[in-house]
Amino acid sequence: MKRMLSRIRSFIGRKELKRLMQSTFITWTKVCAFHKIPKEDWWLDGKYNVIHLKNGSTIDLLDLDFQPSDPEYQKIRDRSNTRTATSRKPGEIQFKAFDVLKSRVGQTQEEEFNLLPKTRT
Repeated sequence: MKRMLSRIRSFIGRKELKRLMQSTFITWTKVCAFHKIPKEDWWLDGKYNVIHLKNGSTIDLLDLDFQPSDPEYQKIRDRSNTRTATSRKPGEIQFKAFDVLKSRVGQTQEEEFNLLPKTRT
């Protein structure tokens, strides 16, 4: 019997959360529909910008816009995750944001499920 991946923590980030919700999240819903993943298997927590999956995994939706009050991206430095994805639009996010996110990849569940850390743009 195939072991189900659970409790995986992933991030999706764009420069602005508003644009992420208007594009990337819409694509998420289309991909779920295409793969016949029922809406009951996942739900969006709009207060905390997290997609929760039925198996206990989460996908944090991140606003990666540069803030002068947080030049070192502390808002994401304390997070750990298994996978991450950022915008493919050239120059949309600061390299520092990408670099910090990349440093946080591979912090959860890799050994249990024999996963390699992965960052996608």
